[in-house]
Parts: sequence; structure tokens; C-alpha cells
Amino acid sequence: MVGLVQLLLKSNAANCLVEDYAACLELRSEESQFIENSSQDPGVIILQLLIDNISRPAPNVTHLLLKFDLDNVEHKLSICSCLKVILEILEKLSKPDVNALLHEFGFQLLYELCLDPLTCGPTMDLLSSKKYQFFVRHLDTIGVAPLPKRSGNQALRISSLHQRAWLLKLLAIELHAGDMSSSSHRDACQSILAHLFGREIIGIGTDQIISYSLSLQNSAEAAGTRSINKSKVLELLEVVQFRSPDTSMKLSQIISTLKYDLLVEDVLANPAISGKGGVYYYSERGDRLIDLASLRDKLWQKFSSMNPQLCNFGSEAELNDVKETIQQLLRWGWNYNKNLEEQAAQLHMLTGWSQIVEISASRRTSLLENRSEVLYQVLDASLTASGSPDCSLKMAFILCQVALTCMAKLRDERFLCPGGFNSDSAAYLDILTVKQLSNGACHSILFKLMLSILRHESSEALRRRQYALLLSYFQYCQHFLDPDVPKSVLQLLLLDDQESEDLDLHKINKEQAELARANFSILRKEAQSLLDLVGDMFLVLII
Repeated sequence: MVGLVQLLLKSNAANCLVEDYAACLELRSEESQFIENSSQDPGVIILQLLIDNISRPAPNVTHLLLKFDLDNVEHKLSICSCLKVILEILEKLSKPDVNALLHEFGFQLLYELCLDPLTCGPTMDLLSSKKYQFFVRHLDTIGVAPLPKRSGNQALRISSLHQRAWLLKLLAIELHAGDMSSSSHRDACQSILAHLFGREIIGIGTDQIISYSLSLQNSAEAAGTRSINKSKVLELLEVVQFRSPDTSMKLSQIISTLKYDLLVEDVLANPAISGKGGVYYYSERGDRLIDLASLRDKLWQKFSSMNPQLCNFGSEAELNDVKETIQQLLRWGWNYNKNLEEQAAQLHMLTGWSQIVEISASRRTSLLENRSEVLYQVLDASLTASGSPDCSLKMAFILCQVALTCMAKLRDERFLCPGGFNSDSAAYLDILTVKQLSNGACHSILFKLMLSILRHESSEALRRRQYALLLSYFQYCQHFLDPDVPKSVLQLLLLDDQESEDLDLHKINKEQAELARANFSILRKEAQSLLDLVGDMFLVLII
């Protein structure tokens, strides 16, 4: 491809090619007819071409069509290109039922550009500029908008989930890698955090507290029906909290004849048939789907080889039976593909959500006021979701990882030097008066964690994280005051601290004792179930 770009430049055909591709994208976005087969959609083909060539040696076709500076790709970008058209398409998000794939792959393209080491700098600078403010523009639009119904338009539902996933992953990149010395990136990160968590943020390098509205001005009406007290990060989690569609191959419910059942299972499971070029293929999203045309042909071949007389006039009844069986299997295969795509899309969005939460918790919570409250809300919501019967094992694993990160940050908030003090300036009173979650909040965490641990479907990897979370929780609940140190000594340490007379050591001890008793009570209540669970795990490991 390097040679192709140089050839186009040398022949003075590059500008014409860029204009033609941009015009094609623009015309495609204005179409009113949905293109069923994405492999015949010119807009999707162009976007896939751009995505597939990003990582090729520079300068490549993607750099050319998006009008990067071909002499110095990482430093300059012109928006008079396909990129300008793509940004306009994503700004309008018009005709979502027709342009869903254009929107989805447009978001993916921007994500891939921000991820690539050569194109990330100019792309992120452009998206964070005041002209576009791209990183927060869609949080109030597609971010928390209701999902299309599965029964109404499942394809749009799937694409909508992927769009949100790529958007969240874009925000995560900006929070993780945005240049905080640049005012545009600094403002973008602050705005993302304020929109996600609905809290005041602390201006970087100043003592000023900056308050951001919960929604952009141009989307206030659309968000008017939502409670402004609920942070957007929790609304985003609610979007993916639905029962995953069934993708199990329950062929016995479709095929009544045992010989057909075994035959179909052989077609779907035989590596020689189901491998590359067989009954499975990988979609443009990377999902392993059933090729319905290939499945039909393979089934017919199998049926014919089992009964060579099948096409004879005398076996018309059996022939009709075979045709009906194949039709049922094709309908099942179509539903299987759609359900698998939706399940993958749901997991993709949850992955994007987890990335933005974990990066915010690990790198950017220092910009937020009431950090402990924010972390607790996300922790509580993650545990609630992971213990839900609608939560799949893969989703529970991701949610537990988020909960573990939040619990670890809460523990650090409590035990590391608080309020910006360093180890030399922190007073004993400062450490004692660090705000801890209420006993009720702690009890809620432990109770929901126990429900999550005792969920029916689990794995060793999930259990490891759950037990690490349980350990982190008990570390958080540890008492600051050593019971072996006399109270008179503790009072002596507080003599030089201002307002120490307002500190009630007896009250602190009492609340801590109540918390310990409640923790023990919850554990004792679930002790037998936990012992049975741990015993089963040991048996599995031994076997």
C-alpha cells in the first residue's frame, strides 16, 4: 500500500480519489433505503477499508483518504477529506435505522485512529477542540438513549450497543492519554468526568472548584425526563442490564427425529466441515456466525448421502420431512446468529463502560469532589448487577473487576494520606477524621458481595476476584485505633491538634464495634453456603 500511495501522489490522482471517496460517503449517508447485505454497502466498505489500513506502514491509504500530512503523519491533519464527512455524519446521526452501520464503524474508525501511535495525536487534538467537543457530545444522545426493542429491530439494537461501546472506549482513551498540559484536553477530561459522574470537579493547577451541568445545552430537552440526580455512569450501566439472548444449541427442541439430530450436530461440530470455508464465518465485527447458505448445502449433502433414494418419487414424504427440517434449522440458525451478535454487543458495551470507570477511578478521581461517594455508587451498582439472575458469567467477571478497583480505591482513600497531605504534614487528627462510608453502606456492600459470590453460575477466575474483593472490603473496615493503646495515650496525641475536643473517641470505637458485629453476623448467616462453595472448589482443584 505504501507504493500505491506514492504512485497516486506522483500521478496527481490523489486529490481526485479523496474527493470521490468523500462524495461517495456523503451520498451514502443521505440514502433512505436500508442495505440488507453490508458487503454491498459502499459506505461500510469505505469505512472498513479505512479501519483495516490504519496500522499499515505510513503513509498508507487511510492517511491519504483522511488527509493526514503524509510527510509527518503524527503532527498534522487536514479535515477537508473523508474525515470531515465522517464527523458530519456522526454529528447528525440521522436516519439511524438506515445508517446504523455507518455510525457504528464511524465511531470505531475514530477509536482506532486514537489508538494508533501515529494518528492518535492529531486525531485527539481535533476531537477535543472547541469546534467539535466530540468526547462528550453524544453522552446525552446515543449514550443513554433507550435501546431499540429486540422484537422490533434487533439489527439496530445490536449496532446501537456497538456504537455506545466505541464511544465509551473513545472517552476512556481521552481520560487515559489526554495531554493534561493542553487546555483543550484538560477541559475535555474535566467535562467527561462531570458528565459521567454528575459532580463538581477541581480545576487542575488551581484551588478552584468548577461546576459542570449534567447535560449539554443542546440536549437538555432530550434528557428532561431523566432524574438529574442519577449520574450518567449509572445510567449507562442500566442500558446493558438485560438478560442476554439465548445462544445455546438446543437442537433437540427443533428436531424431533434422533437421526437428524445427530446428523446436524455432526455438521455443526465437525472441524472438517465447520472450519474455514465451512458452515461458519467471521463477520465484520469478528463474531463467529453460521453461514446459512453453506449450512443448507452441507445439510442437504448429508441427508442425500445417508439416503441416496431420497429424491426418488417413492420417498416423497421423507423428502418433505427433510425439507421442513432444513427450513426449521435455517430459521434457528438465523435467530442464533442474531442472538450471538446481540450478546457480543452487550458484552462490548459493558467492556467499554468498565474501561472508562476503571481509568476514571485509577487516574482521574483526584479531580472529583466527594470521591468516596462516587466510588461507592459505582461499587454498589456493580455488585447489584453482578448478583442479578440476568447477569451472564462473562458480564459478572467484568463487573467484579470494576467493583474490585473501586473497593481498592476506597481503601486507599481511607488509609493513604488524606486530603492532599503528605506523610510529613499529615496530623494524627487528619487521619482519624477521614470520612468513612457509613455502617449501612458497608453492610450493603458485604451483603451484595455475598449474593454475588453465591450466584449459581461461576468460575475459578471470577471466584478469585470475588475473594480478593472480600479481603479488600475487610481491610477497608479495619479500625484505625489500636485497642492495645490506652485511651490516655491517644488523647495525648491529639492535644496539639485544633478542634480535637470535637473528636469523640468513644463514638468512633462504638461505631467500629457495631460494624464488626454486623460483618460477623452477615458472614455467619452465609457461613454454611460459603463453606460448601469453598469445599466444592477444593474438590475441583484436587480432581
